[in-house]
Amino acid sequence: MWKQKALTLSLALCVTLTFGNLAHATILDLNVGTNYGMATGPGGGRAIGFLANQGFTLNSFGIYGNLVSTSYDVVVYSSLDGHSSTGTLATYTSMITNSGTTWYDINTNIDFAGGSYYIINWRPSDSNLYNAWVNTPGLDYYYEDALPADVGVITLIDGIEGYNAENSYNYVYARSRLDYQGGSSAVPEPASLSLLGLGLLGLLRRRRAS
Repeated sequence: MWKQKALTLSLALCVTLTFGNLAHATILDLNVGTNYGMATGPGGGRAIGFLANQGFTLNSFGIYGNLVSTSYDVVVYSSLDGHSSTGTLATYTSMITNSGTTWYDINTNIDFAGGSYYIINWRPSDSNLYNAWVNTPGLDYYYEDALPADVGVITLIDGIEGYNAENSYNYVYARSRLDYQGGSSAVPEPASLSLLGLGLLGLLRRRRAS
């Protein structure tokens, strides 16, 4: 009986070690290239275009700067190239209270497919605010001369400006961050699962033989 219990514990340990990180969230700070510095004049909205290198779930999207207290949207678009949108996939809205120059995040819940292009836009819910949704010193920007850039789960393609993410190929992009789950670090490879299964089968046969 004790041998059967030991086998059960071994199986539980292997499963925990293999799948224990499936719900682990990762924060990716998009600060690629040379820092342009803080600046006002956000132009209606600031977006990033990217290629999803792997499938993942986006938990939240954030932007770094000094925002006014108002309602904001995170709008996710489909794209064919990471520069222009082909349609709106989802919109997430939240009231933001100014806390000075810091990170501001909006919760999301959307899956991205590996090998597909997308655009994520941060904008005020009120389009009339246009350039009036940031306080001095504004948002933090990086030059686009380092793009495209493979940063792991995504390849950053473009920095885009505009309320509807209509003005691509800007020379700077706003510093943003992704809080996500998934990617290759969270999904066991088939070969790893096969080895795990063979190991457990061998352990079971040895226990029965003894």
